[in-house]
Amino acid sequence: MQTNLRFLFVFPNASQAPSHQIGIALLSAIIKEAGFESFLFDGTFIKQSDMEEEFLREVTRIKPDVVGYSVTSTDFKFATRLQKKIEHLKIPAVAGGPHPTLAADECVRVFGKVLMGECELALPALLQCLEAEGDLREVPNLCYLDQGKIRYNPLAHLVEDMDALPFPDWKLFDDRHYFENSHLPYAKPGAKCAAVFERGRGCPHQCTYCSMPFVRKSYKGLGKWFRLKSVSRLTDEIVAFKALYPLDYLQFVDDSFLTSEDDLKDLVRQFKKHVQVDLSISERPEKITREKMKLFKEAGGYRVCIGLESGDEPYRKKHLKRKMSNEVLERAFKEASSAGVIVRASTMVGLPEQDDQSYLKTYDLVGKLDLSEIQYTIFVPFVGTELYDYCIEKGYYNREEGDIPASFHQGSPLKMPGLSNRKIVRYQKLLYHMQCQWSPFKRNIVKFGGSSEVAFVPIFFFYMVPRILGRNPHWFKTMGIIGALKRTFGYYLTKNS
Repeated sequence: MQTNLRFLFVFPNASQAPSHQIGIALLSAIIKEAGFESFLFDGTFIKQSDMEEEFLREVTRIKPDVVGYSVTSTDFKFATRLQKKIEHLKIPAVAGGPHPTLAADECVRVFGKVLMGECELALPALLQCLEAEGDLREVPNLCYLDQGKIRYNPLAHLVEDMDALPFPDWKLFDDRHYFENSHLPYAKPGAKCAAVFERGRGCPHQCTYCSMPFVRKSYKGLGKWFRLKSVSRLTDEIVAFKALYPLDYLQFVDDSFLTSEDDLKDLVRQFKKHVQVDLSISERPEKITREKMKLFKEAGGYRVCIGLESGDEPYRKKHLKRKMSNEVLERAFKEASSAGVIVRASTMVGLPEQDDQSYLKTYDLVGKLDLSEIQYTIFVPFVGTELYDYCIEKGYYNREEGDIPASFHQGSPLKMPGLSNRKIVRYQKLLYHMQCQWSPFKRNIVKFGGSSEVAFVPIFFFYMVPRILGRNPHWFKTMGIIGALKRTFGYYLTKNS
């Protein structure tokens, strides 16, 4: 039954990388089924300097009854500014997403209400409650202010039957999220449309830089944690998307995609017949076998990203709780590469208490791996993770002063003795640009350039700048000459703290 309540989703997207947000699209479909109207304010394609005024104009035009913010840690300060811009309108607000789930106490004082965890049941319940002026104590997952005190309602039972969920409301998002998708640069040349999909939920691992262990603990006793859509349901969802858009490249957001061989054989049968697009996944090294990768390739597999994080085995096991040996990592990359797919390694720098030798161990291990691409991102301590608590305890991070960057390449928010921000950025650049075709000469460049800014300067100007500009010629087109040079020399704008 159609109601009069109008709900405005807010997608701040501080990174401004084009890609639709699965959670928003799914929740939009759910509240529409419940009879509510759904709208979206999307910050992706708006100049950040114009964002607040544009937001106020849209809110005034749409006249929503409730405003709902989708908030990651990188978006929190941005979303806070947007909410303050419309506070005078007295529109009820609610925040959901990773950051409100992990820091509800912080978010509720800004937005008034927070929905924690998975909200497929909670959001329609909240809207029904607000429309009927009901009792907020009956709304699951809700954190709210009651006469200045923070109240926490119990979490709803997990949605175990993933097949029962509706297809996401893809049309809520601007088509540019698909035709200018941030994953398209990783697709085959000529690919014009990309999208992200979710098959399952519930990573069972305990990585210290990830918030999943915290969320999993919160849901103890509330249902099966690891859940998958059936292959036929997933196929139907992709086919429905293809009826709207000419999909070329599909990125799965699952932390681990490869299941049993029987399940993958079913996926091969249905994807070869109905899907027929290039697939990209992320995978744990322990889950990769030759047979699974062969099946993934048959289903349309094009790329796999494997989490390496650090090549320093003792550090990786102790600080990251990634217990696999270097031998397991080497085998995983070999088996993935043997399937004929593009293999990418994801790695971090700027982790707490990493030293020069730890970075060199990563460089040496990567030099042994069969891979096509590598990314080095700078570690950020997200609230709700074990490493966040560790950084707070050690005094490396101040919650009040720390600023989470919008990009994992913009420097570190940590302040660690003997490891300045500039040094972390030096290693991030050196490891990335010197990684291909390992050699003792390049290893020495990483060693001396990482430990000494004096050594890094000539390396940067004479070796790295031509490589950076050569790999990114589009910068001149999209940013102009001055903008491209600023992007290239951004290292020198990085605070040496």
